[in-house]
Amino acid sequence: MVDSSRKPPQERKTRRMAARDRRQRILDAALHVFARENYQGATTAKIAEAAGITEPVIYQHFKSKRELFLEVIRINRKRMLEWNAEVLKAHDDPIKRYQAYTDMFMYYTTQTNRDVAMVWSMAFHVNDPELKEELRQTEDELLQQLTRDLRRSMEEGKIGSRHAPEVLSTLIFCLHGHLTWLTHVGAVHFRNWIYEDI
Repeated sequence: MVDSSRKPPQERKTRRMAARDRRQRILDAALHVFARENYQGATTAKIAEAAGITEPVIYQHFKSKRELFLEVIRINRKRMLEWNAEVLKAHDDPIKRYQAYTDMFMYYTTQTNRDVAMVWSMAFHVNDPELKEELRQTEDELLQQLTRDLRRSMEEGKIGSRHAPEVLSTLIFCLHGHLTWLTHVGAVHFRNWIYEDI
């Protein structure tokens, strides 16, 4: 029996990475590079180097840096909506539910994936109509998701407020950005005052 591990390197069969895995490696590297280099500074050459591939391989999966950036945004929008949906099902008590929702956002953007937070912040300053539409749709979906839950809680009589659910969801969503910054400087306790009016 021949031990294939003893064959010279040129005789060994190298396992090619599956296209799906290679594409994911590119996306992971792109997120990291965009977060550190900004959109303008990130190049497909830098992304390829971070992914451990050659630059032409990127163009087998994405037509351009712009298309790659848009896909990074779309993937993380989907992840954020999925995370939010799980959190909004986690507690029967609505105040605990919305506090957990805020905590999840702060944890996601400051602990789990700071690169995502940086890319989202930077994306708002990229002058591209299609990207701006992606960001608008993301905000709309996140607001609608939270508004639906707030409306249901109000209809069930679990919370009361002089504000409409759309107003409360906008308030919570807008303050998430500020709370993320406060988390960075260690002022987590400020989270609680958002909910005093509900």
